[in-house]
Amino acid sequence: MLDELDPRAAEWVTAMTQRLHHRGPDDGGAAAFGLGGRPVVTRALGPPGRAVEWEYLVGQAALGVRRLAIVDLSPAGHQPMASDDEAVWLAFNGEIYNHAALREELTARGMAFRGRCDTEVFLSAYRAWGVDCFERLEGMWAAAIFDWREGHAVLARDRLGIKPLYVTRFEKGLAFASEIAALLTLPGAPREAGEPGLRDFLIRGLVDHKQETLFAGIHAFPPGCYAVLNLQRREGASASGILRRFWRLDLSPRDLPDAPKRVHDALASAVSSHLVGDVPVGTCLSGGIDSSSIVALLGRRNRESPGAWSQHAFTACLPGDALDETRFAEVAGRAAGSLQWHRVEPSAERLAAAMEPFVRHQGQPVGSASMYLQWEVMALAKQTGVKVLLDGQGGDELFCGYHGHVPPFLASLIRRGRIGAFLREYRAARRGLFADGGLREHIAAALLPPDWRDALRLRRDRATMDWLAPELFSVEEAPTLASALGWQDESGEATTGGGALEAELTRILLRESLPALLRYEDASSMAHSIEARVPFLDRGVLELAMQLPSALKIRDGVSKAVLRDAMRGLVPEEILSRRDKIGYGAPQAAWLRGALRDWWVDAVTSDSFFNRGCFRPIGVKALMERFDRGDDSAATPLWRMAMVETWARMHLD
Repeated sequence: MLDELDPRAAEWVTAMTQRLHHRGPDDGGAAAFGLGGRPVVTRALGPPGRAVEWEYLVGQAALGVRRLAIVDLSPAGHQPMASDDEAVWLAFNGEIYNHAALREELTARGMAFRGRCDTEVFLSAYRAWGVDCFERLEGMWAAAIFDWREGHAVLARDRLGIKPLYVTRFEKGLAFASEIAALLTLPGAPREAGEPGLRDFLIRGLVDHKQETLFAGIHAFPPGCYAVLNLQRREGASASGILRRFWRLDLSPRDLPDAPKRVHDALASAVSSHLVGDVPVGTCLSGGIDSSSIVALLGRRNRESPGAWSQHAFTACLPGDALDETRFAEVAGRAAGSLQWHRVEPSAERLAAAMEPFVRHQGQPVGSASMYLQWEVMALAKQTGVKVLLDGQGGDELFCGYHGHVPPFLASLIRRGRIGAFLREYRAARRGLFADGGLREHIAAALLPPDWRDALRLRRDRATMDWLAPELFSVEEAPTLASALGWQDESGEATTGGGALEAELTRILLRESLPALLRYEDASSMAHSIEARVPFLDRGVLELAMQLPSALKIRDGVSKAVLRDAMRGLVPEEILSRRDKIGYGAPQAAWLRGALRDWWVDAVTSDSFFNRGCFRPIGVKALMERFDRGDDSAATPLWRMAMVETWARMHLD
């Protein structure tokens, strides 16, 4: 959306869509619009690879899309899609799982459809209900709508931000895209590192936990929100906007005696709805409870409807490593029945060879080598011809699967005076997840107000992380999207109800864990033209899980208790009875001592690395010496520093 008419509008949107070709190699299109009133429309149609030809080059707004055809593979799904009168235009990335039900409802209202794709349903839903349509959509999406009837544009993102959407100002106006790389093609696009983002990543490995990215001035659009931007403006006037929220997560606990059955039914329904499409669908299979539950539900579906579809599963294996879960994946696969199981063996050598495309497609620094395992799984799926993958992402966040869920749960028992329950669960945790100690310190921290806890953590980090420049610890926080762009912010809080425990669990869900994992998965999957779907984050599963009391999720020192109960009799007991929490991890320290050594040593000893002003040479040298003496705890900060340098060379220099 430009501040004034410019003959380069078509050129810019074309460059952006070309940069996103991997997200939609099946088709592409664009439209440019003149100033005010009924737009003069120019479109680029045709198959991938054909040069974009524009009929009209001067515009003040433009939409561009790359399409990954999943539902209705015909040209009826071409985007940007316009209403019959070309007054409303839609460009969106994602999937609407309830599009068939919505189509029936809209047809009953007298609307006609040309094809079967969910894009047309999305457009018709907006025409029928306006911005209220977002509440009716079940799925994942990042969308832009140009509504010339009302004279405004609408940006929107799904409830949890499964699909990415980034916004920035460049020298000629406002721009938005599914990946930061597309924004960087624009003249004057921000190419400076954001100090608050760098600080949080280098100290705690956090990304995607706040609206500003690691690029200063480029923001992630907040999940569960929409923005209305003025299109009917005078030439030379910037777009004004209002940011509103269409969904809030209710955290008010509900005591449900039949909770396991409800969880089972909700997850089974979600898995079924996530199979929608006209292309092969497969699953990721790690051997953990979450992915094994999805595979088990699909296996039952196949037994009930033999031959309905071919079930593919994909596993990253680490032969001989303590982190390898292949044995459990094999158990889950055998129990599922007729399963075509595909395996790949990621290694340090393979990551070293793939580092450039891996980092480039991620767009921001990657928190650990573990994310490369997912990259390999997506590459294998593409080679196999599977275009959609279901994944167990979100199960840990919803059902208290992380070690970090236990201390706030125990702290909540103390606050409520349930000393007997606290002692029972404390002893169980000491025998299980916290057998190595440290539980008392974590409980004490969980009893502190969040601001105090954060301040103490920062003080500790400042004292121990002597490889970081002291100035990095005192940088000011970045502005939010609405503040940076001068929009009116009416979005409010993302949650309602609940107490201190629910707030702490939501912090892990909405800020410090899930957003980064979703972005990593989207980047790795779309880099290989694969659509990743996450049934655990279906609205029905999400809202049910977040209202279940934590005592149903953590019981006798066992995490995900209610999910284990829900899947009993379907998922093999060998998996349900697991008490370990290996996690989806790579042997990062071993890899850094092996084939990745040249990569990270080159990064953290270079002149460009120290010229960035974030690192202290003496501290970095000491950290390297610790690592070479066998201290594996040094592997994580070395990875983060090398990753920042690799990312900066690629995107900033």
